[in-house]
Amino acid sequence: MSNFVISPPYLELNKDLEEKELELRHKRDAVQSQHKILSGCQNKFQKVIICLSLLTALVESVKSQLKLTESPNEAVAHSSSIAPIFLSTICSIVGALLRFRDFPTKLEANVKAVEKCAYAIARIRELKSQLNFEDGIVIQNSFLDSVCSCHRDALEAVEVTLYPEDRKLLFEKAQANLLQINEDNEKFKQEISGLKLVDIKTAKPKVIYPPV
Repeated sequence: MSNFVISPPYLELNKDLEEKELELRHKRDAVQSQHKILSGCQNKFQKVIICLSLLTALVESVKSQLKLTESPNEAVAHSSSIAPIFLSTICSIVGALLRFRDFPTKLEANVKAVEKCAYAIARIRELKSQLNFEDGIVIQNSFLDSVCSCHRDALEAVEVTLYPEDRKLLFEKAQANLLQINEDNEKFKQEISGLKLVDIKTAKPKVIYPPV
């Protein structure tokens, strides 16, 4: 049996932390996008149920006040009897579909994944701010014990939350959004650096007169 040696690759810590932070940021944004989509679908179902419930109550009230079931017109009498049953059945079907989709569980999983990503990003930024001020062994322990574990937990939560067929679209959307944010930040920095500062010594003081 031949012996072999595993040589670990060179690690540039600051670059590795930046890559981890960027990865978590775009995956966090992807999960938030999915949360927004699911929340919108849930709200639509709930609005339909509310509208159907109110409409059913309205039909019942009109039928009772006008005594439509006693109308000599058979079409009106039958319709007034069937309409509330029809509306309540549709309301029950929509409610069953809402429970079948199980939106609360999915939304809760999204929230937990976002929280884990945010916590891991906070730990990464904290370590980045300490790179020039702490001993090497302290940085190493913090990286291994805090950053790596939080990073793994966040990635696992994201992978469990997002379905494989949804990841591509959501990740591409989140990455494009981050690129646009970075581009806007760079543009803002260039505009700020191009501003001409007013010399305080030559600037004329503004005279404020007391009220009469």
